[in-house]
Amino acid sequence: MLFKCIFNKLGEPYEGSTEEKELLSSLTALDLRWLPEVKCIWKGPTGHVSLQNLAHLDLNSLHKLTFIFKPSLARSLPKLESLSISECGELKHIIREKDGEREIIPESPGQDDQASPINVEKEIVLPNLKKLSLEQLSSIVCFSFGWCDYFLFPRLEKLKVHQCPKLTTKFATTPDGSMSAQSEVLLI
Repeated sequence: MLFKCIFNKLGEPYEGSTEEKELLSSLTALDLRWLPEVKCIWKGPTGHVSLQNLAHLDLNSLHKLTFIFKPSLARSLPKLESLSISECGELKHIIREKDGEREIIPESPGQDDQASPINVEKEIVLPNLKKLSLEQLSSIVCFSFGWCDYFLFPRLEKLKVHQCPKLTTKFATTPDGSMSAQSEVLLI
């Protein structure tokens, strides 16, 4: 059996169910290796999916994977401590809108108590990320495409970027000692 997608249509409610649950909210570690045909990890709506307890994500040899997170999932990673990605030859972005579709993320309610949709976030913080490793990713261009261009990692202790020739994301230390990553937008 060949896997093409790990979690398929997680955000769709089960038939006859009216209960809203946060799927995968207890998941603390996810290690995916040697799945050469996997094209996506998350497919379908992710409105009821939360990775709030995910601390370790390790992806190795998922050769056809092009991105890891949709924007809504990237916002649910407060406990992520370790992100290690290697030998994913077609990976272009960590976070990406699906096939050019904009995922609308609700903003805090405004003065009129109506949630206003926004299409672009300016910054994402991974508050507990201590280890970030990107290795042998021949196609990776940037952290995020079409959603967010600035990342902050206040507790990052180890950063390893090796053999990622197309990566345009720049890493720097902020004045308070945090690590940041900023994606460059290339206009063609």
